[in-house]
Amino acid sequence: MNPLIDLVHIDRSHSINGTAYHTDQILLLVVGFEMISNIGVLLIYPFFCYVVIKSNIVHHNVRLQLCTAASFYSIGVLVRFYLFYCQYTVVPDDEVVYSHLSAEILRDFSRTLAVFVMTESFNLTTVIMNEVLKYTISVSACFYFMVFCGNLRIYVLRMVKVWFLFVTLSFMSYGFFVFGPNGLELWRNVSYCIFELLTALHFSTFYYLSITGNAHIHKQFCSLFPCLCRPNTVEPADLQREQTTESARYFADLRRHWN
Repeated sequence: MNPLIDLVHIDRSHSINGTAYHTDQILLLVVGFEMISNIGVLLIYPFFCYVVIKSNIVHHNVRLQLCTAASFYSIGVLVRFYLFYCQYTVVPDDEVVYSHLSAEILRDFSRTLAVFVMTESFNLTTVIMNEVLKYTISVSACFYFMVFCGNLRIYVLRMVKVWFLFVTLSFMSYGFFVFGPNGLELWRNVSYCIFELLTALHFSTFYYLSITGNAHIHKQFCSLFPCLCRPNTVEPADLQREQTTESARYFADLRRHWN
């Protein structure tokens, strides 16, 4: 075999093959839950992007980031179906291995180029706006202002906490599969399937937190699927009073720290 192919060859000992699936039926049960979750992610994807785009009151950059993340996750789910097919049927994927090395080199180069272009574009835009338009943009002032965006901060922190939880559990499951004792082959295989299941559930949780974490996106989702949302039990007068009080407190703190 070509030495380059040996370099990038997929190590089958670090994944489950079709023999393990046929021997232990419990693995298929765990994979079944994973595939159901993956199908749900693909089904909700177009509705999620539609709801996010329709939420015009949310900042345009936030909506683009959510739609981009959803697209990235959907591509990963589609690839997972192919990987499971190769694992279950033990179909060789040499055509993927042959292009793996060149794809990795091209991916690293494109990332480096993209970072350079985006960094220089940001620096150039800042210089032009400061010198020509006299905006006196300050990055530190922008971040200082974002400290007071409580809703955005809570929104991001919820995402980070759930992401950290799923990543930790996934690494623990995969670590037990790779480094577990030799006498527990069944549980090592189950831990690998749990690792894949946690990855799929992370995608589903992303949709849930993205919709419920923002009131405007949640409102658009409820208008699209009213049967899946609870009716609003808060009186409009009470809700308006709470929003007015929160807004007054926010601007009072902002004026006190800004001056």
